[in-house]
Amino acid sequence: ARAVQVVQRYSTSLKPEEFGVSFQSIARLMAAPDLVTCFCSARCINHLALLHVKGTEESAQLTSVREHSVFALGNAFALAHRSESEECLRVILMCVSALVESNGLYLEPVLQAIAEQLPGLWEKAKDSVPIHSCLLSVLNHLIMKMGASTVENSHVQTVLFPLLDYCTDISVVNRAETLLEDGLRLWLVTVVSSRVAAMGPSLTNMLPRLEAILRSGLEPHLSLKVLQYNAILLGPQVVEPLASVLRDMLVNLTSC
Repeated sequence: ARAVQVVQRYSTSLKPEEFGVSFQSIARLMAAPDLVTCFCSARCINHLALLHVKGTEESAQLTSVREHSVFALGNAFALAHRSESEECLRVILMCVSALVESNGLYLEPVLQAIAEQLPGLWEKAKDSVPIHSCLLSVLNHLIMKMGASTVENSHVQTVLFPLLDYCTDISVVNRAETLLEDGLRLWLVTVVSSRVAAMGPSLTNMLPRLEAILRSGLEPHLSLKVLQYNAILLGPQVVEPLASVLRDMLVNLTSC
């Protein structure tokens, strides 16, 4: 575990070939018998995966990350099943999110395998706000990077719509303060990435929840964006019943 922490601390000083060997070795350590070593390794992989994600040029280090990410993801999901604490599961999901972000379309061949892991993680989340927040991040990156193939995946939908429902239920105390904004961002990405033929009914079923959020005046800028893209995808009938609500919202927004 200490060796892993040293690598993370001095990661910016590693030469490209050293970086690749380090990433592969630490990804392997996520399957170590000692759980402390596993979780230190997951934190380090999270750090290393995002360290060279910048600009449009692909560095040798980022290439190394992508070469070994499927292996790292397999160990991360296996570790999630061994995890018993909320903090450990949060660390693992942050690692998964970082690997998805750094790979994007390079992970499309294994999207089905990733998606199959999500329902089990949803079950482990229970009522944990930090874990739901991490799941939101994983799904956001998956959908942003791979679009319709992600949102139309049946395993993804097993988690996506219950998670959206959970995060946007403003009738629950403190939900608006903890997860509503992130939930609306995921909802927006979902609508933008959807095709009406495949996703129309599921998105239509979410509209009463959107109306409740709009009427509450919570997160007006984001909720209006979600409404806008729903109207583009599903048609103007989405907006027509909300005419009076939208008028009042616009008056409030322009009078500030």
